[in-house]
Amino acid sequence: MAAGNYRLDNLIFIIDYNKVQAKGFVQDDMGIEPLADKLKAFNFDTYPVKNGHNVQELIDLFTVLPQVRRGKPIGVIVNTIKGKKVEECQFNPNWHTSPPRNIEMAGEWLIEMWHKDGKRLGIPVDFPESLASAIEIQGPIHREVTDEMIDVMA
Repeated sequence: MAAGNYRLDNLIFIIDYNKVQAKGFVQDDMGIEPLADKLKAFNFDTYPVKNGHNVQELIDLFTVLPQVRRGKPIGVIVNTIKGKKVEECQFNPNWHTSPPRNIEMAGEWLIEMWHKDGKRLGIPVDFPESLASAIEIQGPIHREVTDEMIDVMA
């Protein structure tokens, strides 16, 4: 609201609109459509990007945006697909905040992405294989809870 009120036309607000959240689909919890109209209500110029995975579409838009300063902040709505290119994860809320379950799964996902795009782009197969072999699983970084800590919290 403040950006629109103060006409901050040097501000670009980018929304990665993948329509998924940690506990499900956005429209099932609290729908935000029509998103562009809501940004306009706060005095934003809005620019939807139909395919947020199309790099050329993004380059074209961000090349033009500096020239369209009209006394309003800019809202860019980038429509994307959560987990794109990994069949198990694509548009699946179960993977929104979760990493692969193990090193093998992570490696499989890297190879799957290579088969879908890397191969076509000329990326050697040893690149995702090398990445997969370098993966280490790191547990959460928390202090171990001691009996003394529990007593203090009680």
